[in-house]
Amino acid sequence: MTEILIAISICMTVLTISDSHSLHEKNCRTKYFRNFVPVNHRVKCIVSIPYATVKKTYCPFGHAKLNLYKLYSFVMRYMSNCKYLSAGFNLLAFFFLSAILTGLLRGLLSDYLSLQLMGVRINYLCGFASTVFTIWFMMRFVNKRPFSVIGLSLRNHFHSFVSGIMWAVAIYSGGFAFLAVSNQVNINAIRFDGRSLLLSFIFYLVVAVKEEITYRGYCINVLTTSMNKYAAVVISSAIFVFFHRNNAGISYLSYFNLFLVGILFSVNYVHTRNLSFSIALHWFWNWIQGPVLGFGVSGSHDMRSLFRLAYPNGDNLLNGGTFGFEASVVCTVLCLVGSAALITQASCPSILRKAYHKVRKRHFR
Repeated sequence: MTEILIAISICMTVLTISDSHSLHEKNCRTKYFRNFVPVNHRVKCIVSIPYATVKKTYCPFGHAKLNLYKLYSFVMRYMSNCKYLSAGFNLLAFFFLSAILTGLLRGLLSDYLSLQLMGVRINYLCGFASTVFTIWFMMRFVNKRPFSVIGLSLRNHFHSFVSGIMWAVAIYSGGFAFLAVSNQVNINAIRFDGRSLLLSFIFYLVVAVKEEITYRGYCINVLTTSMNKYAAVVISSAIFVFFHRNNAGISYLSYFNLFLVGILFSVNYVHTRNLSFSIALHWFWNWIQGPVLGFGVSGSHDMRSLFRLAYPNGDNLLNGGTFGFEASVVCTVLCLVGSAALITQASCPSILRKAYHKVRKRHFR
């Protein structure tokens, strides 16, 4: 019953914000708040706020000086006047609503949560389904925008998808090669299990889609209505870290590296508004890290891996220890270099293109 009441409250909140969204767009530059209050909601000399005094003309609920509905509506409209509060309440409503729907689904399917569908537990599929539905609901009824703006289409972006795969392969090839040469990791055994690799491949695809449409697709879309794209990348990456805070074996370096990983996954999206690159990079990042190379995936060791690793020098800052590669200094360096390269490529494509053609003309006449 408590969850239902919370859900109703959240729905009223987001719908009130939605109702005032069009007014906010027209009046966001005015300092007189009276433009945001409908005539039938005004009350005489009861509420005074900066830049406005609200006057009473009509009270639909009788002669009471102030009723709860008017106060609620008034406060929500006042909050929506501030673009940062509007984006913040939008994200809070999204995460609360998604959590409630996930809990309800898991309650309904409590007898089947341990079962798997194509390598993905029903428990996780409940979270995936509730996330997709909540994003659709918020985009449709609150943000008044189509679901397609999230950027899930592969049309004209297949090259970005392949590029994301190649980036993941390059980062882990370089990182693993350095750790092997420096004797930080050794391969104890190779255990090929085709079924396990395939099921983990499917599972990490679901993980990548769920997390990318949440932290990149939805969060960045909401945040960029209130701030520039780079500030949105920083905040969405911080949210990404926050929801990984309870992972096993996490450390301060892991927090920092996860933040850098969030930036790495976000840079391409803020310039293309398409998730193809981010999903491919996230998908193969997790799959290569865990089921292939044998590192922990953000502290998780649930999947069988192709390589069985040993750490001759014990757990340290170079190999990442039990948390995995994301707790390694090598990961820090690679994420910084990768993010800088992606930002340069996305921000200065014309400069890079001119330099390429200049070199080509000079050496390949």
